Amino acid sequence: DLPTPEELPSARAGEKIGEFRHTITNHHYTIAVHAATVRSVGKGYGWFEAAQLAGIPLSTTARKALQLTETIYREIE
Repeated sequence: DLPTPEELPSARAGEKIGEFRHTITNHHYTIAVHAATVRSVGKGYGWFEAAQLAGIPLSTTARKALQLTETIYREIE
């Protein structure tokens, strides 16, 4: 899954990319997605090409977050 800020203490949050709602049973969440810079990542984390993401098991929230980033990067190109 995507790391949380607590899992990457060296990460520095940047601008807000967007947010989305996610519901699990009767619990409603609003999740904000921010750009970030990070100097290093710990064991268990890695980088993937965008084309590889379809084959990686990710949670629904991770897929929603990545979908937001895809929209932003398409607008930049």
